[in-house]
Amino acid sequence: MRISELAWFIRVAETENVTQASEELHISQPALTRALQRLEEEMGTELFARRKKRLSLNESGEILFPHAARAVNEIDEANARIRALQNPLGGAISLTYVTSFGSWLVPQLLSEFQQSWPQSRFTLRGCAADDVLASIRSGEADAGIMSPQPADPSLEWIPLAYERLGLATSIDGDLSNRTTITPSDLQTLPFVASRRQFGLRQITDSYLARHGVVPNIILEATELPTLWGLVQKNVGVAILPFQEPPSGVKVIPFIDDDAVRPAGLVYDPQRRLPSSGDRFISFIRSRKEALHDV
Repeated sequence: MRISELAWFIRVAETENVTQASEELHISQPALTRALQRLEEEMGTELFARRKKRLSLNESGEILFPHAARAVNEIDEANARIRALQNPLGGAISLTYVTSFGSWLVPQLLSEFQQSWPQSRFTLRGCAADDVLASIRSGEADAGIMSPQPADPSLEWIPLAYERLGLATSIDGDLSNRTTITPSDLQTLPFVASRRQFGLRQITDSYLARHGVVPNIILEATELPTLWGLVQKNVGVAILPFQEPPSGVKVIPFIDDDAVRPAGLVYDPQRRLPSSGDRFISFIRSRKEALHDV
């Protein structure tokens, strides 16, 4: 059984069309058809239900698919590690990160790292905090940049920065003349917030709970720009970072210093990383001396 045939099987299963799959794989349709036939002979059963030009996985194909995907991923990872050994100064680093860090913290770190290691390459994916953790646990990513610090004791956490949070309100809102605010002032305000799987929501919920405040959340969103826009239009208030609020929005500091979002790098110390990944984590460790508030 060839690993390439498993990869082709996966693509046909995803597209459900041999013609489309052959074009995407840059192989001829007859060659792809023969490869599928060889795979079915090897497995001793058909893997697809064929209906006109559409192929859908049958029960046997559904069983094979996740195993084939894992096999292909394992071989891809092995190839990447071998290439890293052959080129120890280069190699791709797979990095996931909380999306809102993609506009400042991630570019800053990568720029600093590549000053010393200009041949290094990164594959990047922004997502929610829960998805960052999932990518580390599954081995999809070498490391992640996220907030808050994960509770999982099997994962390593290296602090990077502390981002101050405040109450974002429209300049047309009733609170726009305030210079500071306390958590008790928030009890009856209409809130817009990110969803619970996002780190910022987890941090703000924890902050408010420590002060006995249950927020009146009227809308939930998945992206910070949407929250800024809702605040700007005076739909509600939100607890957001101080960094560069859009015009028409004022961020009021809390009277205490407890409203912060810690940013850090997380990785699995039990997982063997390519040399490029180890090098990046060593860089992050050395950078702890530059830990700062933003």
